[in-house]
Amino acid sequence: MIAGFRSFAEQQQRFEQGRHSPGAILTDAEGGHSWHNYGLAVDIVLNDDDGRPAWPEDGAMFWQRLSDVALAHGAVWGGLFGYPSHVEYHPQFERNQAGSLIEDFESHGLQAVWDRIALELPPEV
Repeated sequence: MIAGFRSFAEQQQRFEQGRHSPGAILTDAEGGHSWHNYGLAVDIVLNDDDGRPAWPEDGAMFWQRLSDVALAHGAVWGGLFGYPSHVEYHPQFERNQAGSLIEDFESHGLQAVWDRIALELPPEV
């Protein structure tokens, strides 16, 4: 896993890349509009022979397996919209509805977002 939770500012910086700053476009979601901003998305990749993250062009079997696992657990696989290393989980919400949680997050924090999504946390150990 190479990315999980991102702040709104980190997400906005990734959004700006390739649009208003140098580099390739990384995401279509602005800050507050990504499931990463609420701890409900991860990016998973393979490592190359030197242990560095890699997105192999011939990784079809890996991406298919990631898709199968994500879908089996009620998650959304990002390959359906061009990001094969991305998985997000937001039951009862559409992919483009992350931005509807900004007010909850800003006024009451992450727990309020998870409460709205009805995400149950594991019992404390």
